[in-house]
Amino acid sequence: LLGLPVVAIVGCIAQLAMAKFTFDGLAPLQPLTLQQHYLFYVLIPSNAKGQKQASATVTVDAKIAPRPSAQETVGYKGLHVAILPHDDFDKFVDTKRFCDARDRLVLAPDAAKQADLLAGPFLLTGQNESKQQAVLTRSGVYTLVIANCGNLTDVEISGSVSVKNPHGFLPATDYNKEIVYWGFLVFYLLATSGWLVATLSLWEQLFEVQKDITAVSLLGAIECCLMGIVYRTSNQTDSFSENLFVLACLASMMKVCGLLRMAKQSTESFGGIEGATSGTLSNIMVNIVIVIYVVAEFNFRQVLRVRFAYALKSNEVMLNAVPCLLAGLVVYIWGHLSLLRQRDAAKDHGRANEVLLITRSHVVLCFGTVGALLVGFAQLADTIDNGSISSWKSHCLISDGLPQLIFTMVLVSCMFVWWPADGALAAEHGVLATDEESQPIGAIFNDDALDDDVDKGVAPADDGRSARTPLLARLVASMGARCAPWLPS
Repeated sequence: LLGLPVVAIVGCIAQLAMAKFTFDGLAPLQPLTLQQHYLFYVLIPSNAKGQKQASATVTVDAKIAPRPSAQETVGYKGLHVAILPHDDFDKFVDTKRFCDARDRLVLAPDAAKQADLLAGPFLLTGQNESKQQAVLTRSGVYTLVIANCGNLTDVEISGSVSVKNPHGFLPATDYNKEIVYWGFLVFYLLATSGWLVATLSLWEQLFEVQKDITAVSLLGAIECCLMGIVYRTSNQTDSFSENLFVLACLASMMKVCGLLRMAKQSTESFGGIEGATSGTLSNIMVNIVIVIYVVAEFNFRQVLRVRFAYALKSNEVMLNAVPCLLAGLVVYIWGHLSLLRQRDAAKDHGRANEVLLITRSHVVLCFGTVGALLVGFAQLADTIDNGSISSWKSHCLISDGLPQLIFTMVLVSCMFVWWPADGALAAEHGVLATDEESQPIGAIFNDDALDDDVDKGVAPADDGRSARTPLLARLVASMGARCAPWLPS
């Protein structure tokens, strides 16, 4: 039931920054008003001598929205739009006297000398006219300007304004995000393949947390694949696939929720320890807080996606970050306390192996907590220097690359801690040697404990490998052993 509002919220607020502004939902314009509404990040590569100058194409496909009386818009000449440099906006337009006696938008006298830095003004009427186009030949941040210089009240506009960079329709700040997601997709596929090779034949014996690792890694691959497709198609056209983007956002939220569930499951993987787990009411409250955190984190990420296109101020971004920070603080404190309580209970019952595994899981959670704080502060402090193109290119590393990197590092750490094979940071599976039907246990957590546990009725799998064998060699050997039955003789 908690998933239903999550799906509704994703469908409502999921959006992607595009080099396109749509007038739908814009408040009606009153007479003699001048407004700025959107920022376009234009990147024009430098061409070698003799090559044709590259340019960005501005397309205006808009008109005055239909009114009850069509005669009101016939012949109206007072509505104009233009694309002007954001930083030097005051040098191009006098905000006190921006209209002339003929109801036209007036630019500064020096604007004509810098025609390569502006597009327009374009006249918008109430008739269905062909698209209007212009070109920009300089890199920079441009703003959309709308002026109603006539006496028509409550003017509504339908249509859009788009800017196509030489690389495509994505803003120059987001162009490299496609590469980031394709790169992490390859990583998720490799990690998931290795994990499945190690766990598939032991699926019935796995703990829930080990199964959650499989689900989280698959969701990460789905998210990166869908986001890569979304950015690719969005760059090729002036619109993006909303359905694919919503699915990618849902996969991302489920991935985060799955990782938090892993922390919860790691405290419940060993039953029978009195005082180690919380009550039913506490579990319900924890699940609610996790859902709140995931939704707040998703909303914060959506704000970050469009913060530069809409020139959001730092306090506006911070207001959206506060719910995420508070809910995240509660979730992480609960996770640490639960693992500490579980470890203390295991100590009291003399379960040294469980203490070792819980301690390692706690180390991973500590690393994840520090990583989450690092990502949060980095994203809040992320700025784009309008005069430095290099800051545009590196923006994707902070906005999307760093969160994915921290998440994958935590995921790989979880795989090593819960690896169901002989190896460093691994959990070796065995079964109880009893006369009754054997039941799976989690069981041996390091090689040093194997000899001690044999006398306790545990039958460890011995493949002759030493605990001192290098980790990479042991992982490769384990994967090879799993794949051997599937290979032709």
